Amino acid sequence: IAADDFMTMVSDNVLLAQSLFGLRLANDRPRVPLAAPSRLLPDHASPGAATAARLLRQDPLLSRASATQLLALTAVAPEVPLKSGTVLFDVGTPPAVYQIVQGEVLLEHPGASPQIAPAGATIGVADTLAGNASGWRATVAKDGRALRLDRDELFSVLADHVDLMQGLFCG
Repeated sequence: IAADDFMTMVSDNVLLAQSLFGLRLANDRPRVPLAAPSRLLPDHASPGAATAARLLRQDPLLSRASATQLLALTAVAPEVPLKSGTVLFDVGTPPAVYQIVQGEVLLEHPGASPQIAPAGATIGVADTLAGNASGWRATVAKDGRALRLDRDELFSVLADHVDLMQGLFCG
């Protein structure tokens, strides 16, 4: 089967795409579920959709996404408050993408060094695509807010933006 035909099949079948992401990323454990920001943007205090989209683009899996595609992702991601000491997700929690807008999140995994996700970081893209819990515990270290993109909403956007889904397989 030709690569173009295969990508068309994957793009037309969200369940197939979800399964393939799971297979592709299954052996990549323990993966730090964090894409640290390459630089902090000055407008974190009052971010709009464009800022959130720029932050999402810093994740390697989303680096090829267009502005329209990133804006579609942020449009379905509600803002959630981050309260210091609150567990954002635990070892077995279903995966979701978190874009830290303000605040900090401490990520812990048995046998791995703790990681701090600062404002601007994206957490959980690969795990959400694969449909697997990360195995990490995330605790809010500093008050703030984040965007949360659940798996169903992510794949809803991917179904509408076939070229984005294809780009994720190429990345």
